[in-house]
Amino acid sequence: MSLQELVDRIKKEFPRYIFVGEAHFVSEPKEFTSELVTELRKQGVDVGLYVEALHSTANVQKGNYDGDVIRWDKQLKGMGYRGLIDSVKDGVPVHGIDHPEYPSRIKDSESRERVEWWKKFIEEGTEKVKVVFVGGGHIWNNNKNPADIVSLMRSPFWLVENDRAYLPPIPIETFSFQYNSSEYKVALYKPQTPCNTYPFFSIETNK
Repeated sequence: MSLQELVDRIKKEFPRYIFVGEAHFVSEPKEFTSELVTELRKQGVDVGLYVEALHSTANVQKGNYDGDVIRWDKQLKGMGYRGLIDSVKDGVPVHGIDHPEYPSRIKDSESRERVEWWKKFIEEGTEKVKVVFVGGGHIWNNNKNPADIVSLMRSPFWLVENDRAYLPPIPIETFSFQYNSSEYKVALYKPQTPCNTYPFFSIETNK
């Protein structure tokens, strides 16, 4: 399976949420997300990009990138967060999901308050497909459940993971596709609380 075939499947299934669980200082997930979002938009999909560490008060169209998202770029080679945002913002709505008081008041990156704030802004979005770019450990974290957004969201969604340790257990189906030199393994899940007919997916990468 190729990236184009993955896009075709998204267009067929229309999962409302696609979480890209990434490692903050690795460029490839940002490149993958940029291409995925761009291709979905080119093919007429109503898609939005939602970004961790970009404050919910930020307005990238006006040059406001408040949050840690740009500071982290200093530790990256290749595509960084601003590169990802700037690569899609002319054609795709880009939303910050982070609490404006993180990290000034909210010090714990894995606090329940922070993750609940994400949930609020993700669910309020109006796009038919929402691509949510966050650290993999925030999606599924068996060691620290307060940071686990899976435990808060009840709608079905896909996960794109870099680290298999963060994948929820017991998939009902798996398949793979290639992106650059990486194999992406896709694991499908049912939601914990059924709310519509879409399947629940997870995708991980192996170098």
